[in-house]
Amino acid sequence: MNNSRKKARKLVKDVWNKIYAERYPDVHLWFTKQSVGFSLFLYRKVILIEDEHVEKILSSVPFEFAEDIVTHSLGHELTHMNDKDFWTTDFPVTKRLKMLAKINEVHADYGGALLGKITYKDFVKIVAYKMNVSKFPSKVYCTHPSWVQRKKYASYGRYDDDLVRIICDDYKYNNPEEFYNLYERIDLE
Repeated sequence: MNNSRKKARKLVKDVWNKIYAERYPDVHLWFTKQSVGFSLFLYRKVILIEDEHVEKILSSVPFEFAEDIVTHSLGHELTHMNDKDFWTTDFPVTKRLKMLAKINEVHADYGGALLGKITYKDFVKIVAYKMNVSKFPSKVYCTHPSWVQRKKYASYGRYDDDLVRIICDDYKYNNPEEFYNLYERIDLE
């Protein structure tokens, strides 16, 4: 194993042990060469971590910011563990499920910041970083908003029903109230 890979794995393990390990003793980290970034896997009990992804983070930003990015990414995946209908939206077939998937992603972005005790200002920087390194920052996926949209949503400053309405408006979904109170409000410091 090369030195940069060792440093990347050490960073992830250190963040995990410092912030999440006690609260999530049944969740395990698996490092992989697959192109997954950070992904929740195997009945919400495993977080897959792409070695090369963390290596790129470490090589492109100061260490403290890399630590914040990893903290947020792990928190994002942990938030998905409790998302409503998360697994049913893996391959959404209706407009409603596609909308739910996108709301889950934005909720997990905010939840990752909350779990990692990341400030609003740093949360916006993290999402901006992810947008800037994305190969396709404007691409909207079936289950994910684009990184450009996610930065807009992060800049809003809180996860609440008003943000849900904004997300639904962006996708021309006419019944945002279906998703009101789906999750608790999240305010970041």
